[in-house]
Amino acid sequence: MSTIADLEKQLLSAVRSHDTVTLDRLLADDLLFTDHLGRHITKAWDLAEHASGRMTIDELVPSEQVIRELPKAAIVSVRLYIRGAYEGVPFEGYIRYTRFWMLRERRWQVVGGHSSVVA
Repeated sequence: MSTIADLEKQLLSAVRSHDTVTLDRLLADDLLFTDHLGRHITKAWDLAEHASGRMTIDELVPSEQVIRELPKAAIVSVRLYIRGAYEGVPFEGYIRYTRFWMLRERRWQVVGGHSSVVA
């Protein structure tokens, strides 16, 4: 079984390359996520955004990662530098993500989370 740190690497790689197959495996169907704009993000929405081609990611660099493992759950806090474009409009900056992983039917998945812009 993969460790949470390994799964986080897989998740970031899938986000960077818009790998919807891996994202589908790692994100729970009932995902509850609030993004840095206060929007409720579902798994379906996230997969559609990655598949659309509207977003490009040129850099995605994690730092300050903290993982708290619990029985059948884990909490991850990570600061990410992200640079890319959305619908042709460039963006870059730092975002802090908190993700909640849960072990369900012998498979780890992200069940929830939150992101905030940081200076």
